[in-house]
Amino acid sequence: MRRFRYSTRLAVTILSGTLVMLFVPGAPAHAKAAAAGSTYVVGVDMATPAGHNIAAVDYFPRGDATYPLAVSSGDVIDFRWNTGQPDQLHTATFLTSSETLPAFYAANPGFTPDADDGAAALNFPFPAPTFAPAGSGAPGACGDAATPCTYDGTAELSSGANPTAVGGDFFVKVTAGPGTYTYACLIHPFMTGSVTVVPSSPTTPAVAASEATAQAAADAAEGLAAESSVGPATSVTNGDGTKTWTGVAGIGTPHTEVLEMLPANIPVRSGDKVMWKTMTVKDIHTVTFPYGQGSNSVDPFQPTVCEGAGSTDKPATGGPPNFGCSPGTVENPVNIAAAGPTTLTRHGYRLVATDGGVFTHGDATFLGSEGAVKLNKPVVGMATTPDGQGYWSVASDGGIFTHGNAPFLGSEGGAPLNKPVVGMTSTPDGNGYGLVASDGGIFTHGDFPFLGSTGGLKLNAPVVGMDIAQGFGPPGYWLAATDGGVFSFGPGAQFFGSLGSVKLNKPIVGIAGTPDGGGYWMVASDGGIFAFGDAPFKGSLGSVKLNKPIVGMTPTPSGQGYWLVASDGGIFTFGDANFFGSEGGAPLNKPVVGMAAMPATVATAGIIASPPAPFPATTAAYTFAGVGAFSFQCRIHDHMVGWVVAS
Repeated sequence: MRRFRYSTRLAVTILSGTLVMLFVPGAPAHAKAAAAGSTYVVGVDMATPAGHNIAAVDYFPRGDATYPLAVSSGDVIDFRWNTGQPDQLHTATFLTSSETLPAFYAANPGFTPDADDGAAALNFPFPAPTFAPAGSGAPGACGDAATPCTYDGTAELSSGANPTAVGGDFFVKVTAGPGTYTYACLIHPFMTGSVTVVPSSPTTPAVAASEATAQAAADAAEGLAAESSVGPATSVTNGDGTKTWTGVAGIGTPHTEVLEMLPANIPVRSGDKVMWKTMTVKDIHTVTFPYGQGSNSVDPFQPTVCEGAGSTDKPATGGPPNFGCSPGTVENPVNIAAAGPTTLTRHGYRLVATDGGVFTHGDATFLGSEGAVKLNKPVVGMATTPDGQGYWSVASDGGIFTHGNAPFLGSEGGAPLNKPVVGMTSTPDGNGYGLVASDGGIFTHGDFPFLGSTGGLKLNAPVVGMDIAQGFGPPGYWLAATDGGVFSFGPGAQFFGSLGSVKLNKPIVGIAGTPDGGGYWMVASDGGIFAFGDAPFKGSLGSVKLNKPIVGMTPTPSGQGYWLVASDGGIFTFGDANFFGSEGGAPLNKPVVGMAAMPATVATAGIIASPPAPFPATTAAYTFAGVGAFSFQCRIHDHMVGWVVAS
């Protein structure tokens, strides 16, 4: 099941009258009475300025003296989440007419203790709507344009949490008497707005839109000024000659949060330390290594569960707001603690030859090989365990060889095969692996799921490789044929395109999925790279004369780079892939047929906030040993990423 993430792609686009998007000048603000039953758009957040990631913890217009919002009883407010901000989550929640903001937030805490799961355990009470959704047929269903919810000031009314990346509208008909009424976000403390009900509105919806445009421009300028105030990373020299650098993980203002690592790239020397401080106001962040799905294990927001007896909770089986749980038992566990080492080392990779010989580079350790063993059939591929402390190799007869902590979960050695095995891939938890034959037959072991194959189909070209779809979603895998045909199986492996109808200069020799499961690359024997879905093209060898053909590829943990390996053990790097050495030029007993990268070191400082309570700290610090690029991100705001480049 796809887990709930606090970090979602958020934003608000305000569309009203002549207002096409934020920052477009609106109509002049003339004082003119609105028609009875008018609808006013109130933006939730704003579109981030191009090239930046600045969120507005604000409503547009917010209804204060500078950007007023006055309506008549019976008018409708359309709260509209802005899809131009990719990383936020908000609610639009009306307080009662007698409720104060401190009392409101005290009654609706963002995080609650979960003592039965541990003294420091916290739960994120996912804010649910206070009404049944429109169209559900349930009593009191409301919230769309045809059936707006009614607010009379006597009870709280909430949209529930909604990501701006998804967008959406929440329609509220205001029937309260004259006065000023406050609404707020349950996610971001004191992100508030208000509406004043008057006997006859002095403004029109177009004027409110104009006020929203002017306010958005002011908020954007406020956020940009905060961003520019940070400047480059600073450093102090330590007693041993190394340096400690300081960066900023987000900075806030009264109305904005700059969701950026500042600066995004920090060049250091091996042995230096980097300390990140957060200057946030209404948000929380993490500094987590590496960027992407490789750090899923330390995600602060764990899968939703249903409260059980004592510390025994049950996995959720549905979606919000109840997640398949009994009323009042939904829990979204939050892991706020630091995890992993505070000294990060460089990474590496292993190569395997047809005789089972293994060659290690970087911090990849040698854990054994079949190089001195007489094999029944040649080795055709390898895979690594999640922690990098073990690996498997597979022979063309389906025989499996394990080293380090790689478990033996079965093989096809000795079984009659229709066609030879050509590759393998392992599950993200390391408790299963799948083998693929040249006819597309799939052989599963451990917890690797069988989701289909092409074993009984007539193929235009033989299959040469496979990869599993990783990420948060359901299981799936892809197969690739020498003509670039792609076959996808399982709900988690979408088909993003193929080369089956394209004339290729050289045959495809491998396929690799992106860390989030949203795309894949294929590589040809001449080093040509073909990217699909969200797989970035970072370069290729298609026009380079090679000593030996390419036989495989593997992506970096961030998905922002990849390595190619040739049959002579030559290594070619692209994007953020570091070069740790090769066998190119070394005499080999047998040709190399595959490679597997070491997983990135996984580490997080836990949730950092300013002020920190109830979280552990306001800073995160790591020492970088060795050389290379270390990617990191905030696991709460996914687009908040950066790199430390150690030389």
